[in-house]
Amino acid sequence: MPKYILVSIPVSNYVQKARWGLRLAKIDFIEEMHAPAFHRLSTLPKGGSSVPLLYCLETKLSLTDSDPILSLCGQHVPSLYPHEHVKSQELKYDTEFGPHARRYAYGFFFAKKGSAFKHAITDPLRGNLESYAVACMLPMLQTMLTNAFNVSAAGIERSWAKIEQAFDEASAILGDEPLGSKYLAGPSFTAADISFCSHASLLLGPPENPYLHPHFHPDEMPTTFRARYIHYMSTKPKGGKSVPLLVTSPSTCLKDSDAILTLCGTALPSLYPHPGVKEKELWFDNQFGPAARRFGYGLVFSLPPSVAKGIIIDPIQGTIESYAASAAFPLLKSALTKALNITEQGVERSWTKIQSTFNAVNDILGDKPLGAQFVAGTSFTAADISFCSHASLILAPPQNPFLAQYINMSEAPRQYQDRHKELVESKAGQFVLWCYENYYPRAPVHHTAKL
Repeated sequence: MPKYILVSIPVSNYVQKARWGLRLAKIDFIEEMHAPAFHRLSTLPKGGSSVPLLYCLETKLSLTDSDPILSLCGQHVPSLYPHEHVKSQELKYDTEFGPHARRYAYGFFFAKKGSAFKHAITDPLRGNLESYAVACMLPMLQTMLTNAFNVSAAGIERSWAKIEQAFDEASAILGDEPLGSKYLAGPSFTAADISFCSHASLLLGPPENPYLHPHFHPDEMPTTFRARYIHYMSTKPKGGKSVPLLVTSPSTCLKDSDAILTLCGTALPSLYPHPGVKEKELWFDNQFGPAARRFGYGLVFSLPPSVAKGIIIDPIQGTIESYAASAAFPLLKSALTKALNITEQGVERSWTKIQSTFNAVNDILGDKPLGAQFVAGTSFTAADISFCSHASLILAPPQNPFLAQYINMSEAPRQYQDRHKELVESKAGQFVLWCYENYYPRAPVHHTAKL
């Protein structure tokens, strides 16, 4: 289990500073991501209010801003603080540059057309319960942030003047020397560079920052913001490199099950013995997964309300999502019903897809004994993981603790009981249960951080 929890707002420049330092120092942590305002339900019980907050699971103590967090990283990587001047330079960027970068960035996101602000805040939450609550409260949240950070036209222009000053000063320090030969506090990369680059990332959206980069397309920017962005991305000192090219970080984000399972395949090549496996895996993901999800939610919402609530909330007990979801469960249920089209007609269409998929797998498995044939050949592969994972939403195998302990089919409407029985008794259904029994790992897995 990781030693630390980093409570964060993913797009925050101060969080980026802490995240960068922790990764550079190879400190073992998990990131608990939240939307603005919602983060307080996690930080307050841990002794803080703002983010970043680094909570030690062993000592139960917290570091409550990026300054002490980066100092901790410096204990692991002494080169971050080679002399006293580094800390003062770091704090100067934190106090004189960071707040203005933040205000300007909020102005940028609020001015963009469409749902850029919503996506920047909710996409990192990956569809958890907090993301639905945030989506429902977005206008209120935007008003709150506008007032809290004075995101007005005059405020944004004052911040822009400060940003220009910070970039000009950094350019003067770097001078004409090639990038990599001089840094902001001397001849080596230090905490001062992390501070400056983290705050500047809010303005430049470097590719290495997956929470910002998708929103930095010049042709989608409001006119004033686009002109300023292009100016700083294209202005080059005599050394031939622009200051923004310093703004990078060692961050990588795998954003869906396909990419994650592919990564697993590098450690376990037997998951992908031939190219056809990936094709079948993606077919199950695209053709079967959405139908299984809709049918699964239909089943969950057909159960007694306390059971449905338990399935969704119990696994995240003690987190911010659990409090928000419990208080707003009817609203959450309504949002999920609308988002996933969990209507009688929608569930029926999904049932047709499910039957078709199970019949196709029945044909692949044929009359051979379980274990002699798999969905993509004669061995267990990523394609089997994909099919069995989606089918678990319907069959609730005992090895899936997030479903099996809650779902009692005798409490479900008759049509769900009959369909569940039909699938369990099919060859494909028996195959799913057999795979869970024989291939599902039993090692304990860390799921989420508690408050």
